[in-house]
Amino acid sequence: MAEAKAYADKKKTEYHSDLVVDLPKLAKFLTWFPKRKFSLHHDELNQAAYKVLPEEQFPVIAQFLQGSTFDTKAAMREFYLKSSRLFALYLRPIVLTVPFVFYKEKNEVIALIDLIKKHYGSGKGPSTLILPQALKDAISRTQLAYLKKGSSEEQVDPHLFECFVYHKMYRRLDKGLLCCNESVSHCDINHDLISDGLVDDVEKIALEFGYPKIPNYCDQRLDDALLMLDTTWDKTTKRINHRENTGFSIKETKTGGQDWRLDYDSKTPLEDAFFSTLPQVEIPDLMLYMGERINMWSSFTYIRTRYNKKKEPPPLAITACILSEAFGISIEKRAEMSDLNPNLMRSTQEDFIRTAQRMTQWLTLSTHCLFLSNGIY
Repeated sequence: MAEAKAYADKKKTEYHSDLVVDLPKLAKFLTWFPKRKFSLHHDELNQAAYKVLPEEQFPVIAQFLQGSTFDTKAAMREFYLKSSRLFALYLRPIVLTVPFVFYKEKNEVIALIDLIKKHYGSGKGPSTLILPQALKDAISRTQLAYLKKGSSEEQVDPHLFECFVYHKMYRRLDKGLLCCNESVSHCDINHDLISDGLVDDVEKIALEFGYPKIPNYCDQRLDDALLMLDTTWDKTTKRINHRENTGFSIKETKTGGQDWRLDYDSKTPLEDAFFSTLPQVEIPDLMLYMGERINMWSSFTYIRTRYNKKKEPPPLAITACILSEAFGISIEKRAEMSDLNPNLMRSTQEDFIRTAQRMTQWLTLSTHCLFLSNGIY
């Protein structure tokens, strides 16, 4: 996708360069044509005209004068056609092998993936791929036009269609909508949750294991938590409405409603004798220091117990992965910001960090950092 954009940008630059060169030729042609020799034959007239302005530039300049701009999508389509062999070699085997699922049933992207799997999985070639009318109707007319080599084509080009499917898969994988339940990083969260049938049989299961009071305890804990949430919610809104919460600023609008905003005390200087004497420390440095103090790195074990060469992860990579999770920054962005190897960070996250471990280690580290800041250590 990045190379296609670079290719289109290059073509766009060449397009505008040609216009800059050929527009003066158009002015020269318009000046020459009324004063041409009227005795010239048809072929001689064409030769003289194309000598002033090349034939291939007539439609380009005509489109420019009509207000048409450079078609970036068409240039990218040209690049994808040239790169179709790479898609077939490196992406098609993945689609044929990996069991992709969507987070909800009956989605068009799964239908497109199934079409590719069924067609190429049976050993057929691209030339025999025909898009069913139902799937064709689900594609917008604007997108459908760029899935054909030319406007006169009836059927979509199989290589452009395949690239179109990979684009949709990429966007949905990036958003977490398209999943693979055999993957660690792209597994659907519902796949790890207990089924509704087990939840309904919780009393029976607890009785079989000799803990009949567990369901009652869980129900009571849930009721207490919901009651505390409702009470806190009512108390908070009541304090805001009575202007007791100084963090909120509420004013009446012209329509009779209410508008609110948060008041920040960032302009208030922080005067604390203890903290003013402490030097500023970067969060990664603090994490590395506390990780050594509590021997945190040894708790990160490789996800596979056999045939693994990696014993412990690099502390710097683990720290970067934890901070990425804490601040909601992607691995690629964190690697770019920290000048770290993105492949090392990605493999560290997939091989050493589990979902439950992320929260445990972060809470443990936060507790130790809190103790350190309060002088307990």
